[in-house]
Amino acid sequence: MLKYSWLPFLFFCIQLSACSETKVDTSILSLESMTVDALRKEDYTSRLQVIEEITSEGYQEFHSKDGSKAYKTYMGSYKSDELTLYTRIDIPVTPMPEGGYPVVIFAHGYVGIEAAPLYKFGYEPKSYYGAYIDRFVDAGFVVLTPGYRGHGTVKGKPAGGIEFMRDWDNGSYLSPIFYAKDVLNLLGGVHTMKAAFSEYQDLDIDLKNINLTAHSQGGDAALVALAIQADGSSMGNNFRKASIWSGTFPSRFTQAETYAPMQNSPQAFLSGDGSWTGSAVGVNGSINQDFIFAYPSEWIGTLIYKDWTWQRDTYDRLTVAESVREKYEEMYAALNAGVDTIKSADFSIEKNTDGKTIYAHDSQIADAMDNIGAFHRHDLINVPLFLHYPDRDFYSIPKWNESLCKRINKGGGQCVGYQYGGNTHSMKLSKHKWFSPEGSREGFDIMIARDIEKFKSN
Repeated sequence: MLKYSWLPFLFFCIQLSACSETKVDTSILSLESMTVDALRKEDYTSRLQVIEEITSEGYQEFHSKDGSKAYKTYMGSYKSDELTLYTRIDIPVTPMPEGGYPVVIFAHGYVGIEAAPLYKFGYEPKSYYGAYIDRFVDAGFVVLTPGYRGHGTVKGKPAGGIEFMRDWDNGSYLSPIFYAKDVLNLLGGVHTMKAAFSEYQDLDIDLKNINLTAHSQGGDAALVALAIQADGSSMGNNFRKASIWSGTFPSRFTQAETYAPMQNSPQAFLSGDGSWTGSAVGVNGSINQDFIFAYPSEWIGTLIYKDWTWQRDTYDRLTVAESVREKYEEMYAALNAGVDTIKSADFSIEKNTDGKTIYAHDSQIADAMDNIGAFHRHDLINVPLFLHYPDRDFYSIPKWNESLCKRINKGGGQCVGYQYGGNTHSMKLSKHKWFSPEGSREGFDIMIARDIEKFKSN
């Protein structure tokens, strides 16, 4: 079973980088080395090893309430950039097809450095990730859930690479690029599963039916992984189809200019007169030039600013510019410290003639950062992709999903988008009617059913 009795040791590791015998170098040679074109030149492979079975009666009993049979869950390890990482492995009890089990690799969302060492890979009875994984296993898929670098601890040994989270899981928005490499190295080792399980059970994998699903920050990593594995790469195994739900995959600059202010500045979603109208235009016709998106997270409770109490402590940046400035200061500090070819880079903020805030970036950073990630590499997405997104989730704004799908399809690829009205970032409904109005349907089960049908079809 997973052990968690060494918490003080883990936080010592985080602070002093003492988890590994050798110092882990997290520096980046250049931002260009993090672009899709550069990453496509690298090799991605690994060999899976089974560490232990962690099947829990409580977990199985909870997820068997729907009448499905219990299945076995294991923890395994593999290498990525010479780091030892962990993956959860779930094996169906449904009869193994003649050609082997189909596979789903699930790229999970944001965890954060403080929680990452104790990450449980969704193996908790009431975890919605657990419910998500359970549905695919019940449908006959082997499911691999990698923890990424720095995530999880098995038998007292933390996953390698917590130093990458310390240096890059911040306003640089570069950690998903490293996570994409972790996903691809796991993909590169799927063919070794039969040998890895030889002491446990007979297991054949259908290497022509490996699928990718991802949530939130995992969607950013997944999109990069899909672009890297496109025609011309050195990948031995490839994803057949992919699905991303509530994906946080726009450009690094767009993420910086959206996520922070939507979480701490009321100006990001209120109109020009300070009221909430669902747009930048106030009741009196005044326009908020720095308006971002109409809906903050539903836990805010009310959109009426004058009625706020505790909300003011969280949304304490009065302007979007103040919030974004803080995030860009964080980004530039990370890039100046961690990228070998960047020195003393800086940014500036000004207002245009309409009063809209404009952010100008250092030439050392501007072009390269625009080319990091795969939001604008639709030309390389050559497998069927399904995008699931709520209509009110600022982490995965509908226009981003619509734009990506449109560009993929225009370029000859296959992309289908599904919008879910009134759903949260987790594809659940809110108790607040302003967020989930009457008639809203929870998208979680609908989304999974759609993906299972798509993954099982030719």
